Amino acid sequence: YWHDVDTRIEAEHYIQMSNVSLVASTDVDGNLSVGYTGAGSQLSYQVEVPTTTEYELVLRTAGEQTTSVAIYIDGNALSNISIPSSGGWTKWQNVTQRLNIPKGKHILTLAINSGSCDFNWLQLNNLFPSDLTELAIPMGTNKFISNGIPQIYVNEKIYTVQGSTVQ
Repeated sequence: YWHDVDTRIEAEHYIQMSNVSLVASTDVDGNLSVGYTGAGSQLSYQVEVPTTTEYELVLRTAGEQTTSVAIYIDGNALSNISIPSSGGWTKWQNVTQRLNIPKGKHILTLAINSGSCDFNWLQLNNLFPSDLTELAIPMGTNKFISNGIPQIYVNEKIYTVQGSTVQ
């Protein structure tokens, strides 16, 4: 089953895993969580990405220590994320990381380098949907047109309304 972007993927819906166990979740949804992780633990998910752009990966985690996680797409290292302690195994938090992912069907793998945490769910959010019909410009940003193409300046990067970074 290929998971779409902008939809929640329950952590237990992996296609492959190593060195993890399923546990009853203490999070508000009451589903299962993936726990007993540690260095060497891996979780892989099938995701279908509609367009090449920047996405926000949201991880729902709980744990008592900082955890270092490597993120892979189709076996290629994409990014690393440091998941801070949430203050306990029953205190859940959302941790985010921005990722540039190409269009297509991919295997997204989370590999723990150090530390340990539980995962309840993850979600890839499209930061620049291709079906954008209205554009909300956050306060403190600038909108301008270059060569007839509307562009947005946000946090020292310039994007077209389709979500591509302008060089």
